[in-house]
Amino acid sequence: MRLLISFDDTDNLESPGTGHLLENFRSLIRERGWGVSQRISRHQLYVHEDVPYTSHNSSMCFVLETTTGLPADGAGVIDLLEREAASFLRAGSAPGSDPGLCILDCASLADCARLIEFGRSAKTTVLSKENAYDTARLCGVRLSEHGGTGDGIIGALAGCALRLEGEDGRLRGQLENLPEQGIVSSAELLRHPDVDALGRLRPEQDRNEVVYTDDIFNIRLKDKAKTVMMGGRSVFLVYPADSLESDAPYEAWTRLELKRF
Repeated sequence: MRLLISFDDTDNLESPGTGHLLENFRSLIRERGWGVSQRISRHQLYVHEDVPYTSHNSSMCFVLETTTGLPADGAGVIDLLEREAASFLRAGSAPGSDPGLCILDCASLADCARLIEFGRSAKTTVLSKENAYDTARLCGVRLSEHGGTGDGIIGALAGCALRLEGEDGRLRGQLENLPEQGIVSSAELLRHPDVDALGRLRPEQDRNEVVYTDDIFNIRLKDKAKTVMMGGRSVFLVYPADSLESDAPYEAWTRLELKRF
């Protein structure tokens, strides 16, 4: 089974963020041998005075390919994961938070377009719990609240929707075994297990103008190496260096430049 699992609104200003908690749950799944997961994606949602959030109003989601050690039928798998996630949220969510959980089974999704539209709307519109529950019911998605007001279900559903679409968000954490400053080759990046593609795009360009490349050239890293979701893939973005005398003809996007994702 291919599942998407999302948490939202599990933290307060003093606690570790939702991404940290979801990463721990991802580790629990790995330790129990329940499946192989992909890195967590962070999705920026609408920042508005009518939307309660801790600091940035972002939702977190990861993809899980289940393997052994789980019930044979799909409903049993989701029931088990929902129970475990609920227990995890109760134990790990911070005081004053309003945690929400979403589990999406890609094979049984009833209305993909409706779900993706909800995710897009959550980036520009104030949505309600009723909006979220109605969308989840019509799309056949598991959605549940686990404390406080439960408003986190809105972001949890949006996180699954945006990860499913594959055109939004930054992948959590930096790429391992790469320096924060220095020069790497495009070939080295393309061999990295967490990089699916290399994209040429200037920070001021529209993302639709990205050009994917497998050419060999040097790239200057000026910050932690990170990737973004584009076309359902983990993409490392670069752009031509301003200096023609540079020992690397391309530069990697910095964390500040990647905030647009």
